[in-house]
Amino acid sequence: MEGGAQCGVFRPLFMLVVPQVGWVKTDTKAIQAIGEHVITHNNRVSVSHDREKHHLHITRATLEDAGQYMCQLNTPTMKSQVSEKSALSHCQTA
Repeated sequence: MEGGAQCGVFRPLFMLVVPQVGWVKTDTKAIQAIGEHVITHNNRVSVSHDREKHHLHITRATLEDAGQYMCQLNTPTMKSQVSEKSALSHCQTA
């Protein structure tokens, strides 16, 4: 089973630089990924994105993976959203 969270990104047309999105597991403060680069040594974690959303994927999710994950947009004014992860959950921002 694959679990994942996603974070939507609003990008005005005048914004030329795409903000970096970081993923953090909030209880351990462990950085999961920044942009397209996976930081954690957990090989079940991956990231992807499309025009509107950034996704954190955890394949073969276990109970240890459950908890809150924060997606953080590194814009001039930092924006973040926390999502509770069970076996399969989604987090969206507009």
